[in-house]
This record gives sequence, structure tokens and C-alpha cells, in this order.
Amino acid sequence: MKVNLSLDTAVIITLITVFLFGIGQAYLGALLRPFLIDPAVLNFTVQDKIYWGFLKGFNLFIYSSLIFMIMFALRHIWISSEIGTFFDKKLLAYVQKKLMIKHMDTLHPHNNSQKEEFEKSFTSAILMLLAGIILLIGYIFALSSIEDKGKDKGNAILENPTTLPKIRINNKDMQNYLIQCGSLLCAVIDEKKNVSLVEPKNIVMLGSNFEKNKAP
Repeated sequence: MKVNLSLDTAVIITLITVFLFGIGQAYLGALLRPFLIDPAVLNFTVQDKIYWGFLKGFNLFIYSSLIFMIMFALRHIWISSEIGTFFDKKLLAYVQKKLMIKHMDTLHPHNNSQKEEFEKSFTSAILMLLAGIILLIGYIFALSSIEDKGKDKGNAILENPTTLPKIRINNKDMQNYLIQCGSLLCAVIDEKKNVSLVEPKNIVMLGSNFEKNKAP
């Protein structure tokens, strides 16, 4: 079996990046939904979403990585083993019979190695396709779970904003709390639960946030 490590690595990295990006997008969108804020307004960068996806989907990331490695190993073992070749030929014969292909051998009369390679990888391709569908379904359920967590977090913040870091905006007297910052704007909420969008340069993080974290 020939393994293209460069191609396999590129595909794996792409899938992991898309996975983390989707998780981050789902979490941030659900977190800001109770405040009626569209994440696009705060202008989160791709790196921000991947970072939040890693933080909130770390366990899913580890499990998915293990599944990918196990699938890759099983695929290698399956293609290399005689058992895989046996099932490949059986499945190929079954498909040939169902599709009424009577002379499949004539497709490659002068290239037996290519024909054998096709027969050897036929079942592997089907199994990988099924595994991909299962992973896709699992990913959709994972996104739903992350969205629920983000929405619950947002509702909890809206119920009790004092759990957020305290900030000061342009020397205003009313106490404000920081919800989340993007690359352009920050979402803040005050004591009366009024939500505002403020430029990061106008926000001062109060020292009282650090006092409660000091060791006794």
C-alpha cells in the first residue's frame, strides 16, 4: 500500500481546523444570542474562532483525533491483510452480480496490478465512506451540544452579570461588565442589564478583578 504522508497530513490538518472553527463559531454565536448580538458585529477573526473551538471542544478534539488515528491504522491493516483481500473480492463479486457486470475482467486486460489494487481497496473505500458519514453525524450532534452550552452560559450571565469581569468605560459611574471582545468591538452589560457595543480602547479593566484571585 502506498501512503502519501503529505496529502494525508494536509487532509487531517484541514479537517481538524474546520472542526475547531465550527465549534468556536457555534459556541460564540450561542453565547451572544441571549444578548441579541450577532457575532459578525464583533468581527471575530478565524484564529479567535479556532481558539474558542479548541477551548470548548478540547475533549471532542481528543476523541476525534483518536478516532482518526484508529481509522487510519485499521485501514492500513485492512488493505495489507489477506482477510481484507478476501472480503474485497467477495464484495466486488456481489456488486458485479447486482449490477449485472459480466465481463469486469476485460476492463483492464493488460494491467493486472491496477485491477488487483482496485479490488484490494474497494471494501476499504466503502468502510472509510461509512466511517466519514458516522463522524459527520457525530460532529453535527457535537455542534448542537456546544450550542446548548453556549446558550446556557449566556443565559447565566444575563441572569447575574456580576460573574463577569468589571470594567470602566470612559469614566462612567455606572458599573459595567465585559461579556466578550472581538477584533473591532466589545460587548458589555451594565448593572441594569443594558447591553452596549464599545471599542476596546475605551475599556479599562478594573483592579478589583485581580484582588479576588489573590491567594490568601
